[in-house]
Amino acid sequence: MFKMLYVALLCLLLTATTAALNFDWEREQLTDEEVARNDALRSGSVSAIAAPDSCKIIPGDPEWPSEDAWDSFNATLGGTLLKPKPLASVCYAGEGYSAAKCEQLKSSWAGMNLHSDDPASIMSQWASGNTCTPTSQPISNSVAYAAGAQAYEGSALMRQKNMVMIVAGGGTVGIAGGFLQGGGHSAYTSYYGLAADQVLAITAVTADGRVVEAHEGENEDLFWAFRGGGGGTFGIITSVVVKAFPATPIASSSIRFSTTPDRGSSASPISTETFWAGMRAYWEFSVAICDAGGLGYSFIYPNSSTAGLTFTVSISVPNKTIAEYQRFIRPLLQNLNDLGIEQRMPTVKRSLTPPFSYEEGNKDEASSLSKRVLGETTGHTLIASRFFPRTTFSSHSTLEISHLAIRHVVENGSLTFHGMNYAPILSISGNPNNSVNPAFRTTVLHAQAYESNAHWDGRAPILSHEALTERHERLQGYMQTWRDITVGSGSYINEGDAQDWEWKEAFFGSNYEELARVKRKYDPEGVFWAIGGVGSDEWEIRDVDGGKREGIVTQDGRLCKVG
Repeated sequence: MFKMLYVALLCLLLTATTAALNFDWEREQLTDEEVARNDALRSGSVSAIAAPDSCKIIPGDPEWPSEDAWDSFNATLGGTLLKPKPLASVCYAGEGYSAAKCEQLKSSWAGMNLHSDDPASIMSQWASGNTCTPTSQPISNSVAYAAGAQAYEGSALMRQKNMVMIVAGGGTVGIAGGFLQGGGHSAYTSYYGLAADQVLAITAVTADGRVVEAHEGENEDLFWAFRGGGGGTFGIITSVVVKAFPATPIASSSIRFSTTPDRGSSASPISTETFWAGMRAYWEFSVAICDAGGLGYSFIYPNSSTAGLTFTVSISVPNKTIAEYQRFIRPLLQNLNDLGIEQRMPTVKRSLTPPFSYEEGNKDEASSLSKRVLGETTGHTLIASRFFPRTTFSSHSTLEISHLAIRHVVENGSLTFHGMNYAPILSISGNPNNSVNPAFRTTVLHAQAYESNAHWDGRAPILSHEALTERHERLQGYMQTWRDITVGSGSYINEGDAQDWEWKEAFFGSNYEELARVKRKYDPEGVFWAIGGVGSDEWEIRDVDGGKREGIVTQDGRLCKVG
């Protein structure tokens, strides 16, 4: 049965020959005359494509607009032009120095809200070269929402309106940003599909500064590219309209076992071989989670000091009663007990929103949720990922190969494993025509490996570029183990290594050439650029360690057109 629920607003938008703008502020646009008066700040001209070997202008260059030009442009915008300073500038000698503010900043530097609320800051400071580190719009009461709306606001709205839309599990993830533009998975991925599958209309600003509508019937190529082709590439989304679904409760519980005494579990420690036998039992069961429309959200934590291993998984399945869920999970528990891994029937919770998108208490208060959601701290990790297609779990032999490959990365690489078992096949979302990585459609395991060390956080002693490069190469070396057994598959651009050795195939697959064509059409000058994004190989960073695509790329050099 087709499960989508269209609200009245969506029906109106779909039947209109031209979609209306979603918010009044989107009507406030510069005229051609106003743009002409600010020629120094012009962008997007098809006749001004950057010549080979030229570089983008940066502050300090003679061509950089003068203060008078910026002031004139600011006046044209009604005084709303941003001129942000680096957050940590208060820690450096000069006009803005403040010892008190610096100490306050250092104490909250790892908080995600601090960086997401600042227009110039990024989450992982090493990616900006550690150049300045310390030594939004509310969501609408409809399914049209503005850029800046975050997942915790979406979760609150779902409870308030007794409906479901696809938002991230991490509460501070923007709904309309890279989450949606890269695909966007959630606890409903195997049941309703990806976030990109739900989009009905997009309003965006393209590289030439114009506000455009993109939906079926208008700018269809841009509409296709926005839904899966990666963020920061084709334009700036200002608002989106998405599908809404009937209230769909999720039943969930958690399982945990470890080779060492574990405060999070009453079960006795198990041997290393028993641990991995338990993991294999979970992999065997995980395909059933996908086929039930559910999500297996797991971690394997290696402890280098004790040589211990801990496994945790939250299994969530939509539209099951508690009794149905218990019957569903019982075979896995029985298999684990047969292996000598003590497991009782866990506590099963049933709620409208996923269990990891909020904490209990004050669920309708978005302001309180923002302080307590998953994702409230920045990670500063090196991360890489790979989709394991269904074929790698379809037989005893292929499952064993996959199991051993994961074990190799965890044990020999001492890397943390994070797995998400889901299956966003096209049919569950109405066979949308979008640019989502084709590898998404065949996966039953989205596997990640990452390391998280103090030196990535911008506060501990910073390692040399050579040392960072060595760690990155090491991680990619372990990723090759997974690539070798998943030939033709790929990686999730939002949770992968932007410098994956095979990034075009990994992030975009067979869609890359068409995405590159759309990129050239709407952004011929390369106004939008992101390492690992479509067209990113047409530019390179120079005059700094980590330039070009050598080693580990940072973003504190000069961005230049490849000759």
